[in-house]
Amino acid sequence: MSAKPLSATEWRQRLQAACQRVIDNADRLNQADRDLGDGDHGVTMGRAFSAAKAALGPAPASPGGDLVILGTKLMGAGGTAGIVFGTWFTSAGKALGGTEVDGPALAEAMAAAAQAVRNRAKAAPGDKTMIDALLPAVEALRAAAGEGPEAALRQAATAAAAGVEATRRMIPRLGRARTMGERAVGFIDPGALSVAIIFEGLAATP
Repeated sequence: MSAKPLSATEWRQRLQAACQRVIDNADRLNQADRDLGDGDHGVTMGRAFSAAKAALGPAPASPGGDLVILGTKLMGAGGTAGIVFGTWFTSAGKALGGTEVDGPALAEAMAAAAQAVRNRAKAAPGDKTMIDALLPAVEALRAAAGEGPEAALRQAATAAAAGVEATRRMIPRLGRARTMGERAVGFIDPGALSVAIIFEGLAATP
């Protein structure tokens, strides 16, 4: 696989695909949330990502600029989930900038964004949150950065999916799900699943 960067247009197509992947998986996200006692995560994410996707103009601003557009819209459209995911996108966009996306720049932008999410959510690995999928994805991006963004994103998607499965063994320490305690073992975290779905979209070839 070529290590060539993604153009602004190619990156936008992948962002749009990621938004659509979230929208299409709203029922799956609702079920994951329902398993932990709530049930509206898919509705919230679907609404937020529909609004975010619609906010993109007819032509790419820049790879980082498009992420900031999406993140800003997410923060105003989706409650707590929108704020946290908006923090991810906005922080990544500010770090990414540029006119194209190469592997190292993408890895470092996502690493900065993951730290911003941790700071916002006060979440640590093992808390059964989106961080448990996001951090493995970032590690995979860094490990594969030299292979180019396409290969790195595919590996990040695989790592995020593994992170989702790992949340089955965890007891939630944050949010409403923490009241379930050990009863939450055996179920995946819906926020982590959202991260994996986003990376699936980013990794898909337009």
